[in-house]
Amino acid sequence: MRALLVAVLASGCYSPQLERCSVRCSPGDQCPADMQCGDDHHCHETSDTAACPLDQFKITVRPAGTGQGLVTGMPQINCPTSCSETVDYGTSVALSATAASGSRFVGWGGACSGDKACTVKVDADKDVDANFALEQRLTVELMGTGGGTVSSISPPGLGFVCVDPACTVDVDQGTTITLMATPDNTSSFAGWDDACATASGDTCTVTLTTPLTAIAYFN
Repeated sequence: MRALLVAVLASGCYSPQLERCSVRCSPGDQCPADMQCGDDHHCHETSDTAACPLDQFKITVRPAGTGQGLVTGMPQINCPTSCSETVDYGTSVALSATAASGSRFVGWGGACSGDKACTVKVDADKDVDANFALEQRLTVELMGTGGGTVSSISPPGLGFVCVDPACTVDVDQGTTITLMATPDNTSSFAGWDDACATASGDTCTVTLTTPLTAIAYFN
């Protein structure tokens, strides 16, 4: 009976030692037991000063969407020219996106989210999507002897209002915009022309698959 009790107590206190170089870490991470995180990104016993082989993983940027742009990040990300890089485990890679002329940065996907600069901690192979949308320009011209304004009533939130002889707004390709013409107190609306030539009444709807110009006449 005594021998059995000793065996049970011994088994309850036994904790197998972690295999050397088996636990990865980043500076500031808490390691098991009394181990410490070394410069080689592995947990070490206090007396263990030999470096472990550095594990490496790949970060890949994947451009997406109808638009174009540039994604940069250390150490060597310069996408679309160079879109992937292999780095040491635990490396933090800061990525930023800049849309090309005529495009808009929509936001990140994959290992990043949102539409601001993103920092990825590479503790495994990571993919980051960079979404860019192609834009098209709508030009509105106000003509005639009278005065008035042209404003957008759809899509909600666009908030486009033209009070000058010529105004422009850039929107994602394929966006449908409904415009409304409003004459001032001493004028009347005389009609539409150009991209709105077939419109009747004081509203006109256009879809921006290419750059368009809408002309509103006021008398």
